[in-house]
Amino acid sequence: AEYMGYIDGADEIDHAGHMIKGGGAALTREKIVAAQSRKFVCIADESKLVQVLGRFPLPVEVIPMAAQRIIREFAALGGQASLRLKDGKPLVTDNGQHILDVTGLKISDPLAFE
Repeated sequence: AEYMGYIDGADEIDHAGHMIKGGGAALTREKIVAAQSRKFVCIADESKLVQVLGRFPLPVEVIPMAAQRIIREFAALGGQASLRLKDGKPLVTDNGQHILDVTGLKISDPLAFE
C-alpha cells in the first residue's frame, strides 16, 4: 500500500535534516510506513536540533539472539549499547525484537553510518 503522507516527530535532528527517531520503540514499522509514503513530514522544535547526531541515544532494533554481538560491534565504534528494559525485562517490540540504546557516538556522516 502507498500512503499520501506520514507525519512523525524526531528525537534529534541536524542542520542537514538527518535525524534520530525511534525513542518510542516502533522503529521497523515506522521505517516501513515512511518508505511507503509519498511525503514525510517531521515535526521537531529547536530543542531537538544538534550540530552532530549522537546526543540522543541511538535506538537499534535487533533480533534477540544477535544483541550481544551488536553490543560488541558498537563498542568497537566507541559506543555503549544497552538493552532497553520495561518493568525490569527486555522491552519486546511489536515485531518480537529487542531494542539497544547506544550512547557515546558522534554521527558526523549519518548516511555512511547507516
